[in-house]
Amino acid sequence: MQFSLPILLSFFLAATPALSCVLSSGSISADPLPGLSGIDAVLIDNGAKVCDGPAHIDQDGHFSLTCLPGYVFALSKRGTHTWYRNKDGGVYSWVQPTKSRENGCIGACMDRGGKCICGKDFYWDVKMFC
Repeated sequence: MQFSLPILLSFFLAATPALSCVLSSGSISADPLPGLSGIDAVLIDNGAKVCDGPAHIDQDGHFSLTCLPGYVFALSKRGTHTWYRNKDGGVYSWVQPTKSRENGCIGACMDRGGKCICGKDFYWDVKMFC
């Protein structure tokens, strides 16, 4: 039995789980004081919000968002590395660009001649696979 190349390619493409346009958007606050860090993020797949807050810290130390059944979305502590599984079983990972800015500083900062501790916010708004 022989198959032509177009038929074989069609079979493999049909067997591969499809990933629609994915939007990852949010921010992470990395605060030096215990209990003040957190994440506010959303993942939209093909126009539907499939994951958002609240989040928890998973067994690997990543933020895992609350998702619809069958979906999983986790991010590193700075939001740069992401892991996503959709309900069709497709598993994806990407590095997304984040921007950062200092948030409030505490301690005897420069104006008082001492050291201070500052937190950082990391934020992103990324479209993938569109």
